[in-house]
Parts: sequence; C-alpha cells; structure tokens
Amino acid sequence: MGHPVTATTSVKYILVTGTSRPWEGEAMRAARLVGVTLADYGFGLITGNASGVDKVAAEAFCSKVKRNGVSERRYIQLRLPFFRRGSLWPFAGYKDREASVNLGTTNAWIEEAVARCAAVIMLGGHAGRVKGKMAGRGALNIVNRFIDAGKPVFPIPFTGGDSDDVFQQVLSSWAENPVPGLTRAQFLRLSQPWTNGTGQLGELLLGTMAAVPDIFISYRRDDTGWVSGRLHHDLSEYFGKKRVFMDLEDIVAGDKWKGVIESALETSRVGVVIIGDRWLSTDPGTGQPRLYNETDIVGMEIRRLLAKPVVVLLAGTAPLKPEDFPEDLRQLSNIQAVAVTNATWETILQQIIDTIRRVLSKSSTLS
Repeated sequence: MGHPVTATTSVKYILVTGTSRPWEGEAMRAARLVGVTLADYGFGLITGNASGVDKVAAEAFCSKVKRNGVSERRYIQLRLPFFRRGSLWPFAGYKDREASVNLGTTNAWIEEAVARCAAVIMLGGHAGRVKGKMAGRGALNIVNRFIDAGKPVFPIPFTGGDSDDVFQQVLSSWAENPVPGLTRAQFLRLSQPWTNGTGQLGELLLGTMAAVPDIFISYRRDDTGWVSGRLHHDLSEYFGKKRVFMDLEDIVAGDKWKGVIESALETSRVGVVIIGDRWLSTDPGTGQPRLYNETDIVGMEIRRLLAKPVVVLLAGTAPLKPEDFPEDLRQLSNIQAVAVTNATWETILQQIIDTIRRVLSKSSTLS
C-alpha cells in the first residue's frame, strides 16, 4: 500500500506529464525549466513515476523548492506498476516514497490526477495515430480529460513528440470546447518559443487560478475614456482577468459596490492610477476638486493604494503638482508618471507590464 499523501490545501497542484523517453532533448530541457518555474511561483507539482519528463521535472522542482527554503512538502507522485506507467523503457523514475500514491490502472491514474490537480502541462508526449490521424490516446486523452473537468491545459507545442499536434487539436476545437480559464489569444501565447525561462507560462498559470485580484485600476469614469478600458483588457490578457480589478468591469448587478471595491483594494498588491484632463474636476457642492471630498471614491482608493506600489498613467494631461492634491494624497505627485497616447500605447503598456511583474515577483505570487 502506498502513502495516502494529502495535498496541502493552500497550494495549487499542477500535473506535469509527457514523454518518458529521456533522450528527447527538447522535452527534457522544458521539463527542467517548468519544474523551476512551478517552484518559484509557489505551485505544487504532481508527476507520475516514469522516466523522462516526469523524472526531470520532479528533480528540478524538488531541488528548487529546497533551495528556496520551503519546508512544506509540495510534491506528490502518482505511481503505476512498471508495466503500466506509460512505457517499458528500462529507466528509473524519480524516487520519493514519502510522496507516493500507488495506483493500479492508467484510468485510475488519470482520474486521480484530474481530481488533485488544478491544471496540466504537457511536454512532448505521444497521442498515437490511426491512419495518420490523432487517435486520442496518451497525451491527447489526458488533455481532453482535464478540459472536460473544467480545468486549464497547457500543451507546449515545441517540445517534441506529438506536442504540436496536441496543441493544434485543442486549437481546432476551440469554438466547441475552449480551454477553461484562458482566452484563445492567451492559449496561442503558448506557441511562443522560450528564450528566457518558460516565457509567459507562469503568468498564464496564475491568471487561470487566482482567487482574488492583485492589480487594481483606479480611474474616473468620466475622465479617461478609452484608456481605462483598453488598459483593463490588455492587462487581463497578460496577467489573467481574475488578477485585474476595475470597478466598471468587475462589479455585477446585485453586488454591494463599495464592499467589492474595498475587498479588491485589500487583496491587490499594486495599483494603477489613471489621470486624465477631468480627474481634478470641481465638486459643484463645495467648489473644490472632488479629491478634497471625503466621500470621493477615487480619493478613497488612492489613500488605500498609497500603502502599496503604484503606477501613475497620464492620459492627455500634464503632470500634476503637489498643491493640486489634499495633503494626505500629495505622495502621489512624487511618483514618476508615464504619459500615454494612441501612438505610444504598445511601448508604454510593456513598461507597465514589466513594472507590475517586478512588483509581484517580490512577494508571494499565488493567492
């Protein structure tokens, strides 16, 4: 009997699986990078006990978790008997008896993986062919089982084996069976070869599994026009919709709007303040800028956000002076603002993304 290993409830576990052939270099390199990425982003890892991808990912992950000083166990191995583990190659898999769950059949293995894991990453892998067509076995079967269970899949198409075919098969059936938690544009980003680590894989994983937002966009609805909506869309495409909060997009009918905003301010770890030409418009009742009114929602948001890193985006206005602000908000004028126009959008957007990534990387990356 194997140990009934219990997953840590606060950790999201990712299944990494694929080819068991250790000589397939692209998949082995990818497995090492993925193992390190999952450890650095605070995920847990589940693999089988085969050689190849399973072994390499587990070695890289467990080594990086140890180097990161994490004492909590975050690795689980779903073991099959040798003759059922996906191949008969005479190579040993990763050994960690304390992390093992023994299973008797391939179907039981898949069901256990789907139940325990929040997502699957497929590296290499072989799906089998009948008369030149994908047969739906192996890699493709695992991917489809996760989609059917409402969980995201990440087949990496440049890692050898049938990886590209599996990726294309998922893409071709997108209209009827989209990948849960990902837009089509986000899924297509998986096809970009990795030049630095695992590219955007970590951010895509976080975006599908975030429980609360960690990026808060503050703006005036009658002030910034196209900027706020476009920024929300583009940041959501990069970081994931669940991680980016903007009140017009994220408060639905029936929500108590102030409570929703306060909750988002509490969980967010970085703020983006958009300032346009009417941001300092006068309150007719007092004759002062609305920021001076204690009930002004934008002023309330900024007071809370100033305790966190903040990006200031200027949309058609000159930089503001300290005297433009109430005393308790003057700190905002000390933050280096960036101006944006239609012509400079892509460049400025990348600067904002890079800044947010640096901020989020300095703290725990998974809520």
